[in-house]
Amino acid sequence: MADDVAMALGFFTELAALEYEPILEELRPYFDDMVNDMGEMTLDQMDGCTMIYEIEKLNHTPVYLYPVRFNKDMDGIWRISLF
Repeated sequence: MADDVAMALGFFTELAALEYEPILEELRPYFDDMVNDMGEMTLDQMDGCTMIYEIEKLNHTPVYLYPVRFNKDMDGIWRISLF
């Protein structure tokens, strides 16, 4: 299930899903490694209908933090708009 691109795209906003689908398809063979390298996800900032979290990349020096922006979708569900 870790390589299910369609399922992963369900966590993205509609516009972001269109943008990220070809990227995720290309990265599909590396999903397991990518997930295993992800550390904790911590809230960095929140403003109205936008939240920005940071994901730490494990086993890397210096520590890398990757921002993930969530937007509240029309149905009220928070979805990824930038990763």
